Amino acid sequence: MDMDRYKNILKESDMYMKSYLSMYMESGAKDTRYLASLYESLIELAVLINEGEETPRLIELGVRWETSLNERKKALKKRK
Repeated sequence: MDMDRYKNILKESDMYMKSYLSMYMESGAKDTRYLASLYESLIELAVLINEGEETPRLIELGVRWETSLNERKKALKKRK
C-alpha cells in the first residue's frame, strides 16, 4: 500500500470512531476497555504513518482497519 492509502484509512477510521464514541456514550456503557483498545490501535496507526516507513506492523494495522471499515460499509448497506 502507499502512504496516501494509509492516510485515507486513518481518516475514515477516525471519522468512524467519532460516531462510535457518540453511540457508546449515549448507550451508557461502563466498560471502556474495548473502546480504549480501538483508540490505541488507531493512534499506533497514525504514529506509524507519520514515521513514513512501511513496516510489517503498519501493513498489519492498515489491513486490519481497512477490512473493518469495509465490513462496516457492507453492514450499513444491508440495513438500508
